[in-house]
Amino acid sequence: MGSAKDKIWTEILRSFNIEDTTIRKKYILQLAGKRHRGWRTFLTNKYLKDKENFFVEYDPEYPVKYAIFITEEEWVAFVAQRRDENFKKVSATNRERASNPTYAYKKGRLGYARLEEKILDETKSDATSLPPHVLWKEARVGKDGTVRDDVQHIYDECETLSQSISTAEDQENRSVLSRALNVPEYPGRVRGKGHGCTPTSLYKNPRRRNPSNQEVMETLQALQAQVLQLQKDNERYRCMEKCSSQLKETSEKASINCQNKFPEGISSCQLYLSSPTYRLVGKGKVHNTSGDLLHHRPLPDGHLKVSVDVVLDKDALLPIPDIVSEATLLRDAIGSFVAWPLDLIFIDDETPTKPASKDKGILRHNESVASQKEVFAQGSQQLSQKIGSRQKNKRDLPVTYLPKKGAFVPRYQISLETLVDSSDMATAGAIRLLDMEEDIFGYSCTETIGKEDLEHIFRHQELGVGVIHTYIRFLYDNFMRGNDQLSNRFRFVSSSLVNKALICREPDSCREYLVKRFMASSTNNLYLWPYNSGCHWLLLAIDPLKEVVYFLNSIDGEWTNYPDMKQLVDTSIKVFRSQRQARVPRTKSSNITWIKVVLYSATVSIADTL
Repeated sequence: MGSAKDKIWTEILRSFNIEDTTIRKKYILQLAGKRHRGWRTFLTNKYLKDKENFFVEYDPEYPVKYAIFITEEEWVAFVAQRRDENFKKVSATNRERASNPTYAYKKGRLGYARLEEKILDETKSDATSLPPHVLWKEARVGKDGTVRDDVQHIYDECETLSQSISTAEDQENRSVLSRALNVPEYPGRVRGKGHGCTPTSLYKNPRRRNPSNQEVMETLQALQAQVLQLQKDNERYRCMEKCSSQLKETSEKASINCQNKFPEGISSCQLYLSSPTYRLVGKGKVHNTSGDLLHHRPLPDGHLKVSVDVVLDKDALLPIPDIVSEATLLRDAIGSFVAWPLDLIFIDDETPTKPASKDKGILRHNESVASQKEVFAQGSQQLSQKIGSRQKNKRDLPVTYLPKKGAFVPRYQISLETLVDSSDMATAGAIRLLDMEEDIFGYSCTETIGKEDLEHIFRHQELGVGVIHTYIRFLYDNFMRGNDQLSNRFRFVSSSLVNKALICREPDSCREYLVKRFMASSTNNLYLWPYNSGCHWLLLAIDPLKEVVYFLNSIDGEWTNYPDMKQLVDTSIKVFRSQRQARVPRTKSSNITWIKVVLYSATVSIADTL
């Protein structure tokens, strides 16, 4: 077979002038094979069949006219192969299928390549090629311009699949057109692109090869580094759990003001959580009645029935998810009943304090917030007023305020904590509400920030969404409000509506929000999105029109380490492209540009670490 191909190629080069033989050789040999099959069909119809297209019973004569091409031995083998019953069966099946195609080609002798050039010239498009399903549909439009319903249905299904199928899936001989038609595909061809087009030539895929020993060792070292990093993260999480469990253990000295028994009936209470940090998350009423049930089911051991009235930490998780409403966040349980651990419920006439003793325990403050006057409104009102008096010496400060023995405490940290202690935010659990205008995140909302958030900033601890959004509000007020140049250039994405938990649980809602934000953009809009990966904040700057994403990571890491986040951004940009009916080249349609912004530690200031 190889010698025959070489002979054919030699004859072709002797008869024709071919410029680029390295690229055209494969296609020309494929075309020669097609012509050869046509010639064999011609011999069959002329010498082996009668006028009624039936095989003759007698032995056909040897075609002396073609003796220079066919030897007598080859002719005998050819006749035997054509008279074989299996060949006749396959030939009849192929003739029947070709005579009545499901989706008939309507362009006559005009091939796919010429048809594509014609469409691009008529539309004056800058694109170099058309998607296969678009070209497939145009090839089945009649002279009157009508499109059959079944053809239009396949095209609409291709448009839907193109928004959900990744680039890798689209290149594995299962394109959106093949999936919509639901027919088997053969390797080496691309449906809807005509003869000679292969996946390699269309997608520019390099041939797969076995990795070298050096590549295997590099991959092994990378995997070992990932395992070590996972072990470090696991150890860190264990330390965090250990610290939170130590806070739960209450010693005798630290439990002097702790109620061993809740009053019967309904009492106002404060709701706390101990993980990942010990903090006040909401207020409500505890229902301490004998035989009380929660949604017609017995309460878990060590829990009481609580109705949630006020949420102070909107990202707080419920200790036990609500099985009726399937709520997992505290903010989704407002006005309903949930189960809450006994050791994290405190009656309003007594606020948990953090005693300055060496014993481990739930640290509580000796001031009550029950007398705080709370005013809840949609505006940016203050919810808490300064109450009582507070001693300012270190003996009265909670344990968490005191540094470790011998540890250095920066002067600015002491000054900031003193400033907060002298304000109306001195009380544990005191909060303020900030109005977030619609221009900031695309919707109006109210952000909560409490004393605990300020302490996290002062001590360079983990920051919550409220702190990040408050800083965004600061940037908006001081740089963008009234400045058309900056406000038209930069916009923000809410970390409350698009975060790791929601991406895993409700990816559709996250994508809809991003697309809605992108659709409101004008020329050269850059969207800033703080993304919390679970234990670390990242920053993404997204240019949806140019389809460029700038990835900012203060620690070493690539965007490939966050596949859910990357897939959400890529899909949102593609949907945004489809909704604004933008046409891009085939080589660009599935490739969103990601650029890693390198940070230099020498330029990072103290403010960058807050």
